[in-house]
Amino acid sequence: MILAALALLPACPRSKKPQPEPSVLGAPTAPASSRSPGDPAGPGSPAAAAASRSPGDPAVRSAPEGQVFLAVGAHTFSRADVELREKVIRFKYGDVEDGAVKAVSQLVQGYLWVSLLASLGAPVTWEELQKEVERIDRSTQAPEDLAKIKAIFGPAPSGNAASRDQGKQIDWDYALLFVLPDYANRRYFYDVFPKQKHLQKEKLDKANRALEELRKQEAPDLEAFAKKNDGFRRDRVLFSAGRGFRPMPDPGRPELPEPPEREDDGILPPDATPWQKMNEEIFKKTDQGALFGQVVELETVFLILRWTGWDEDKEKKTKARVVERLLLEKRSPHEFFETESAKVPLRLADPALKDALRKKISWARDLKWAD
Repeated sequence: MILAALALLPACPRSKKPQPEPSVLGAPTAPASSRSPGDPAGPGSPAAAAASRSPGDPAVRSAPEGQVFLAVGAHTFSRADVELREKVIRFKYGDVEDGAVKAVSQLVQGYLWVSLLASLGAPVTWEELQKEVERIDRSTQAPEDLAKIKAIFGPAPSGNAASRDQGKQIDWDYALLFVLPDYANRRYFYDVFPKQKHLQKEKLDKANRALEELRKQEAPDLEAFAKKNDGFRRDRVLFSAGRGFRPMPDPGRPELPEPPEREDDGILPPDATPWQKMNEEIFKKTDQGALFGQVVELETVFLILRWTGWDEDKEKKTKARVVERLLLEKRSPHEFFETESAKVPLRLADPALKDALRKKISWARDLKWAD
């Protein structure tokens, strides 16, 4: 998870996949090494960049003209940017080997997340990024270490135009190079991708066709169907309103007692859990042995369901339905990320570093690198 106690970046890319790009112009931001303490002005300063953008614009990293060392879609970075990220890595992990490779890989993957969010119509804005910086300040459990990380990026400039309404001072080097990559990762997985229903249409249509075919059969055989049709698998599990789905009993594993079920008055309380809703709206309305008439969608799978009986142990006070399921995995955020990231143009000005990156970071090999 991201920036939980302190907001320290991961040691290495968190998945085997990186990604796409927003078509947005960003104002140049001077690296910390090129500005003096408290300097709000200058053509490449954060304050000057802030003055030309509105809080609702997508956040973009732009290296000063003539200093582009790394490019990820619409985002450009100077060599100093990479060095700043590497310093944070060394602060957290000590004298690591291949620090520059790790720094580049983290910036590339982080800004592929940023780019993919923009391509899905949900870019991270300057205002949103500022709020995340402020959230970290409020919630960090290691303020001294956080202060040391901020110090790596240099003193925050005064009079920052992007935050003048709130009287805040935001160091945009720190925000863009340290906070944004991890924040974009979290936002993609937990906020944006799950809402992209259109990305699941092909899988949902496939599940609906399967249900239609099975309901035409006198005695639907889910196991045989799964063996004949790619992508499907069949299993048997237990289900209860108190605990949801769980594996069939294992003699070597103690069963927990079921939470008491509420009175069956046919009315769900406002605070009903998803499992209570499923019990009321699916299983109690479906005859034993019959297929439920609709495809059921969970976070990662589409389900075709049939409950076949009860599993009850009066001594252990457990009772649950036995449910047969036909499962079709949904399109995963990792798969989509991997596919879309290969479309984003990347450039790295150091051929030796690019070669080392492709050799040592497996997911970087299939990206769209310019020669």
